[in-house]
Amino acid sequence: MASRLNESNNAVLVIGGGIAGIQSSLDLAKLGFKTYLVEKRPNVGGGMTQLDKLYPTMEDSLYYLTPLFGDLLENPNIELLTYSEVTNVTGSAGNFQITILKRPRFVEGAKCDACDTCATVCPMVTVDNDFNVGLGRRKAVYTPFTQAVPKTYVIDKDICLYFNANKMCKSCQILCPKGAIDFDQKPVETQVDVNAIIIATGVSRHDDTILSKFGYDFENILTALEFERILTPNGPTEGQIVRISDRQTPESIAFITLDSSTSQKAGAIKQAIRVKEKNPNIECFVLMNGTLENEVFAKFIQRSIEDGVSYIDGSISAVEEDPDSKDLVIQYEDKTKETNEIKVNTAVLFDKLLPSEDMTQLASVLGLKLNKKGFFVKKSKSEPLETKNPGIFVIGDDLQQESIIAAMTDVNAVVSKIVSQFAPPELWTPKAFVETEYCIGCGYCREACPFYAISLQVVELELPVVEVVGISLKTRKAQVHESLCRGCGICVSECPVQAIRYGDPETLEQVISALTE
Repeated sequence: MASRLNESNNAVLVIGGGIAGIQSSLDLAKLGFKTYLVEKRPNVGGGMTQLDKLYPTMEDSLYYLTPLFGDLLENPNIELLTYSEVTNVTGSAGNFQITILKRPRFVEGAKCDACDTCATVCPMVTVDNDFNVGLGRRKAVYTPFTQAVPKTYVIDKDICLYFNANKMCKSCQILCPKGAIDFDQKPVETQVDVNAIIIATGVSRHDDTILSKFGYDFENILTALEFERILTPNGPTEGQIVRISDRQTPESIAFITLDSSTSQKAGAIKQAIRVKEKNPNIECFVLMNGTLENEVFAKFIQRSIEDGVSYIDGSISAVEEDPDSKDLVIQYEDKTKETNEIKVNTAVLFDKLLPSEDMTQLASVLGLKLNKKGFFVKKSKSEPLETKNPGIFVIGDDLQQESIIAAMTDVNAVVSKIVSQFAPPELWTPKAFVETEYCIGCGYCREACPFYAISLQVVELELPVVEVVGISLKTRKAQVHESLCRGCGICVSECPVQAIRYGDPETLEQVISALTE
C-alpha cells in the first residue's frame, strides 16, 4: 500500500526520534517547515527515556521530555512516523524524494488506549526487554514504558503465537475492550518530498572488545546504561539498588570511566550521587582522571563529596573476580604510575558508545560514507554538522554529546543552516551583533540567550598605560555566533550598557546616519 502525504517543497526529513530529533522537528515546525520525524522504534525519546536523572540539573528525564512529547503531538506541521524507516532517497538538496516504510504494529492507534489488557493476557514472555537493556523479559505485545509516545502498543511478530503457531493464540484480540488488535495490518509505504535531511540517530552500541577487557563478562559488572535502568523507578528493580548475582543490596560500588571525556565523568558522578540519595550507607568510589573541565563540573564534584562519594585519581588497568563472593578487585594506576587496587561488590563501566549496526544500511540509502568508527563522514573539520552531500546534516553522532545543552547547540546550528538555505524570505530574521567598544564582558547576554549563540572571548586591552608598564592586560568581550542566533532580541534587552544591537550593522548605520543628517 502506498500513499503520498505532501506536495509542498517547504519540508524537512528528520531521521531519529531522540531529544535532538524531537527538538529539531519542533524548531523547524515553528518556523513553518513541514517536518517528517521518522523513528525506527515504536516510540520517540531515544536513549534519554531510559535515563533516571539528567546532568547537571538532576531532574527526571521524563519530566524534561513529557512537555516536548505534547508539543510534538499537537503541532500540525509535524508528521510523526514511528516504527518506520527510510528505505530510499533520490534527488538532491532542495528536492529530495523520500520513501518511508512503516511497519505494522498490529494494534490500531485510533482505538488503543494503553489499558495494558493485551500485555496482561499475553502468554509469551520469551524476549529480553530492550528498554531495560536485557535486565528482564517482555511479552509479545508490549509498550516500552508507561509514558511512551505514541501510547499505542505493538505486537512483536517474531515471537507472537498467532504468527508462529498456526494462529493458536488470539487472547489479546479476544479480550481487548476496544477491539484494537488487528492481525491483518500490512506495511505502509509513504513517499514525501523534502528540501533537507537531518540525521539524528545518535549512538547506542558498546564496544564489546573494550568492555570484555575490563571485566564485563563478570556477573556484577554493568554498563552505565544497565545501572541507570536499575536506578530508575520504572526499571527492572523499580529503583531498588541490587547487585545482579544475588539480588542483595551492595555495600560498595565503583564507578569507572574508561577515558577522560566529560560525558563519562558526569555520568559516573551523577550515578554515585543517586546511589547516595537512595542509600547513604553504600560506599561509592569514582575512578577517573582528575581534570576539572569547568565550574559547573567542579560544583557537581563538590556536591558528590559532600554526599560522601570518594574519588580515585587514576586509570583502570585490570579487573578480577572473587569466585566465591563474586566481588570485584579493581586494579588501577595512579598519577605516579603506581598500581593499586580496591575491592567492591559491584562496578559500573562508562565507555564511549558507537553508532548502531544498521548505520551501514542507512548510509547506503542516503548515499553517504562511514568512517572507520562507523560514523558519517563529514564535509570538513570546520563543518562537523554537514555531510559531503549538500542538504544532509548530522547531529550528535561522533561528537559524543556531553549534555543536553551541547546537543541543543548543534540543533540550533543545523536549524539555522536549513533556514538560511531553504526558508522563504518571510522566515528570515535579523541577527544580534555586539559593539565591542562598549561591551564590559559581564556575560548577562550569554546567560540569557536561549539558543547558546553568545560566547565570551578573551581579548588584549589596547591601552597606552599597558605599553608604558610593559604588562599584558586582558578582558572579555561578548561575541554573537550568527549561525546560532535566532533573532529573538532577548540579549538586547538584557545588556546593561546597550552594547548589543539588533539587525544588520551596515543597515543600522545607514539608518542612523540618515536620521542625524
